[in-house]
Amino acid sequence: MLHAGCLIPPPVTVRTEEQFGKAMEELRDVEWIAYDTETTGIQRPKDVARFLALSDGVKRYCIGPEFIQRPEIAELMEDPSKKLIAHVANFDAWMMRNVGTHVYKTAGRTYDTAVMHLLHDDLSPHSLDFVAAQICNIYKYSFTTAFPEVKRGETPGEVLDRVWETDPERVSHYASLDAYATYKVFIRLRELLRAETTLPGMTLWDYYTTYEVPFTDVLLDMELTGVLIDKKNLLGLVPQLEQKQHDLSRWFTKEAGTIIRPTGKKVTEFFYETLKLPPIKYSKETNKPSMDKETLKVWAAAGYEHAAKLLEWRQTEDMLSRYVGNLWDLVDHKTDRLHTTFNQHVVKTGRLSSASPNLQNQPKEFRSIFIPGPGKRFLVMDYGQVEWRIAAHLSGDVRMIADIRAGKDAHSSTAAIMFDVPYEEVMEAKKVDDDADLTPRQQELLKLRSFAKTLNFGILYGEGPHKLSQQLGITKDEAKGLLKKFRITYPQLHQYFRDTINLATAIGHCQTLLGRPRRLPNLRSTNRALAAGDQRKAKNSPIQGSASDLIKAAMLNLHKNSFFTSGQAKILLQVHDELVIQLDAHLEHDEQFNREVNWHMRHPLGVDTLVVNLTIDKSYADNWKEGK
Repeated sequence: MLHAGCLIPPPVTVRTEEQFGKAMEELRDVEWIAYDTETTGIQRPKDVARFLALSDGVKRYCIGPEFIQRPEIAELMEDPSKKLIAHVANFDAWMMRNVGTHVYKTAGRTYDTAVMHLLHDDLSPHSLDFVAAQICNIYKYSFTTAFPEVKRGETPGEVLDRVWETDPERVSHYASLDAYATYKVFIRLRELLRAETTLPGMTLWDYYTTYEVPFTDVLLDMELTGVLIDKKNLLGLVPQLEQKQHDLSRWFTKEAGTIIRPTGKKVTEFFYETLKLPPIKYSKETNKPSMDKETLKVWAAAGYEHAAKLLEWRQTEDMLSRYVGNLWDLVDHKTDRLHTTFNQHVVKTGRLSSASPNLQNQPKEFRSIFIPGPGKRFLVMDYGQVEWRIAAHLSGDVRMIADIRAGKDAHSSTAAIMFDVPYEEVMEAKKVDDDADLTPRQQELLKLRSFAKTLNFGILYGEGPHKLSQQLGITKDEAKGLLKKFRITYPQLHQYFRDTINLATAIGHCQTLLGRPRRLPNLRSTNRALAAGDQRKAKNSPIQGSASDLIKAAMLNLHKNSFFTSGQAKILLQVHDELVIQLDAHLEHDEQFNREVNWHMRHPLGVDTLVVNLTIDKSYADNWKEGK
């Protein structure tokens, strides 16, 4: 290991009873402890910690497999008076849980340096190696450099176990530096966050400790609880998808006059040479017309049946190849529960990301396999048009606020204004049951509402005429006309965007309602493309990030509510603006429970925080799909 700037203390290797007792004694009265684990793998429910590295910022310890499950370790790590520091903290919490130490028993005492670094610098990577080098001048060798004797097929955990027997000092040196570096990174990041003011009287450290520290606990609780999977239903999807795949393959073979696959040269030739569809974009690698998802969506929106069916075919193939097998492999077959990983330090706007599996991209068909346990029900809640409401609040746009207060649907209202159709007619068409036959007039009105929805989101996401023309299947001049009319319709929103870009250009970042920053260094760039990209982010990040603020605050409030602390209700999933809660079945009809849940969702930051009200779509169900 290399270090520049100061001396790193030598590692304390713990292999004997005497060494173990001394280490526990030295750490007994320490308030802040940084810790890191070396594990058998990276699957949170299945793998375990083999080595535990600890540091108080002065010493660094490596405790081996001989002592990692000793009760003294649990006593030290579960001590409610101690504050713990970790990098991607919930991974290490999982690994310690799997060897019998429950570091999360006391809430609000784990500080995640990966999340802290995202707040300090959302433009850089957040790996410990990078962060330690960037802000503390602590440099590390890679694993393979430290252990060049790695054998083919050998896991890192197996390598460490083997080397520990013959050269424990080398393992100790490698492992304990992570804990020491994490401690030093924490101290430096705390200084940096305290020095940065966001809202009046609030620093980034205040924001982090108020919202992100307790949110780490909420996410870990969600991960540990997991969600029950209907495995029979999951396997039952396979023949349905295979039949759909077969039918679409036959349809395209008939249309093309030859066997084609959903990707490749033949299908490209069929669309461009036989069907003569207009190119939408070109591949950067080959400079040939693209056949990507975005292109197909534009064609489908313009009414090309073949494009819509190809999208369906590709999704079916994807569901068979990726989702069915992937979900099956990720389920804990002892409990039939799926434990999703939620990432708090990935998305710059503050939105959650999920992995193993990625719930954000999960096809709707799969929601039916997510079920509550015996005697339980799902409560599914989703904010209604929350980004539009936040935009109205931030901009103070008179028309937006008036429409929201009047209870109008945002997309129907925009459709009525932009396309000169009666609002009531659009709403009547929207209310028609999905299975009912629509009149040609109703079909046209719903198409206009869909256009308006695309336009509304496009504006909030900072999209220009070129992008909107592609999404709506219209000319660039027609898109420019719609944008001009939109600016006239919502003038304060347009002015807000201009003011936000100007302010962000002056101070180098924009921020959310709660003061979470998004850094935008390219606003001053002479490169027009780079500057335009950051201008789009300046428009959207305060809106999208504030939506994240609201649902995060709601989840924090719910998590400490008595119904949740008693275990009668549990937050299981959060995707975009939607929450899935598992609860004891009797709570569905409990007036107090419903009243409190409704209040926390509608007032996550307290009463009268926004100039417009928040609404929630709420339903009880026996699976996630039914809850929509």
